Amino acid sequence: MAVGRRVVCTVGAASAMVVVGAQVAAADPVVVQNSTGLPMGAVGIAAVAVGVGGIVVGLFRRKKAPVSAANARVEPVVQQVQLPLQVPAPRSVVEPVER
Repeated sequence: MAVGRRVVCTVGAASAMVVVGAQVAAADPVVVQNSTGLPMGAVGIAAVAVGVGGIVVGLFRRKKAPVSAANARVEPVVQQVQLPLQVPAPRSVVEPVER
Protein backbone atom coordinates (compact mmCIF):
# COMPACT_ATOMS: atom_id res chain seq x y z
CA MET A 1 0.00 0.00 0.00
CA ALA A 2 2.83 2.39 0.84
CA VAL A 3 4.56 1.71 -2.49
CA GLY A 4 1.40 2.62 -4.38
CA ARG A 5 1.16 5.92 -2.54
CA ARG A 6 4.79 6.69 -3.34
CA VAL A 7 4.26 5.94 -7.02
CA VAL A 8 1.13 8.07 -7.16
CA CYS A 9 2.91 10.92 -5.38
CA THR A 10 5.92 10.74 -7.71
CA VAL A 11 3.81 10.56 -10.86
CA GLY A 12 1.60 13.38 -9.63
CA ALA A 13 4.56 15.62 -8.84
CA ALA A 14 6.18 14.90 -12.21
CA SER A 15 2.90 15.62 -14.01
CA ALA A 16 2.49 18.89 -12.15
CA MET A 17 6.02 19.96 -13.11
CA VAL A 18 5.35 19.14 -16.77
CA VAL A 19 2.11 21.15 -16.76
CA VAL A 20 3.73 24.15 -15.05
CA GLY A 21 6.74 23.97 -17.37
CA ALA A 22 4.50 23.79 -20.43
CA GLN A 23 2.58 26.87 -19.32
CA VAL A 24 5.80 28.81 -18.77
CA ALA A 25 7.21 27.65 -22.11
CA ALA A 26 4.04 28.68 -23.93
CA ALA A 27 4.14 32.13 -22.34
CA ASP A 28 7.74 32.92 -23.35
CA PRO A 29 8.61 33.86 -26.92
CA VAL A 30 11.02 31.60 -28.76
CA VAL A 31 14.59 32.89 -28.80
CA VAL A 32 16.52 32.10 -31.97
CA GLN A 33 20.21 31.47 -31.45
CA ASN A 34 22.61 31.77 -34.30
CA SER A 35 25.79 29.73 -33.90
CA THR A 36 27.23 29.58 -37.37
CA GLY A 37 30.76 28.34 -37.62
CA LEU A 38 30.72 26.61 -34.22
CA PRO A 39 30.89 22.81 -34.01
CA MET A 40 28.08 22.57 -31.41
CA GLY A 41 26.28 19.66 -33.08
CA ALA A 42 29.43 17.64 -33.70
CA VAL A 43 30.66 18.15 -30.13
CA GLY A 44 27.31 17.03 -28.70
CA ILE A 45 27.19 13.94 -30.87
CA ALA A 46 30.77 13.06 -29.94
CA ALA A 47 30.00 13.51 -26.23
CA VAL A 48 27.01 11.18 -26.47
CA ALA A 49 29.04 8.60 -28.40
CA VAL A 50 31.84 8.68 -25.80
CA GLY A 51 29.30 8.38 -22.97
CA VAL A 52 27.50 5.42 -24.51
CA GLY A 53 30.83 3.76 -25.31
CA GLY A 54 31.92 4.21 -21.69
CA ILE A 55 28.74 2.62 -20.41
CA VAL A 56 29.15 -0.39 -22.72
CA VAL A 57 32.82 -0.85 -21.78
CA GLY A 58 31.94 -0.55 -18.07
CA LEU A 59 29.23 -3.19 -18.37
CA PHE A 60 31.60 -5.63 -20.11
CA ARG A 61 34.30 -5.05 -17.50
CA ARG A 62 31.86 -5.60 -14.66
CA LYS A 63 30.56 -8.79 -16.24
CA LYS A 64 34.08 -10.20 -16.65
CA ALA A 65 35.31 -9.13 -13.20
CA PRO A 66 36.31 -12.05 -10.95
CA VAL A 67 34.15 -12.75 -7.92
CA SER A 68 36.00 -12.83 -4.62
CA ALA A 69 35.75 -15.91 -2.42
CA ALA A 70 33.80 -13.99 0.23
CA ASN A 71 31.15 -13.00 -2.32
CA ALA A 72 31.06 -16.37 -4.08
CA ARG A 73 29.87 -18.50 -1.19
CA VAL A 74 26.36 -18.18 0.14
CA GLU A 75 25.63 -19.44 3.61
CA PRO A 76 22.03 -19.93 4.67
CA VAL A 77 21.04 -18.23 7.88
CA VAL A 78 19.20 -20.57 10.23
CA GLN A 79 17.84 -19.34 13.51
CA GLN A 80 17.84 -21.69 16.44
CA VAL A 81 14.41 -21.98 18.04
CA GLN A 82 14.25 -23.06 21.65
CA LEU A 83 11.35 -25.33 22.48
CA PRO A 84 8.93 -25.18 24.20
CA LEU A 85 7.82 -21.74 23.16
CA GLN A 86 6.57 -19.53 25.95
CA VAL A 87 3.37 -17.66 25.26
CA PRO A 88 3.00 -14.34 27.08
CA ALA A 89 0.20 -14.01 29.62
CA PRO A 90 -3.00 -12.40 28.34
CA ARG A 91 -3.35 -8.71 29.04
CA SER A 92 -5.98 -7.59 31.49
CA VAL A 93 -8.51 -5.02 30.40
CA VAL A 94 -8.59 -1.91 32.57
CA GLU A 95 -11.96 -0.19 32.75
CA PRO A 96 -11.95 3.62 32.68
CA VAL A 97 -12.68 5.29 35.97
CA GLU A 98 -15.84 7.38 36.04
CA ARG A 99 -15.62 10.75 37.78
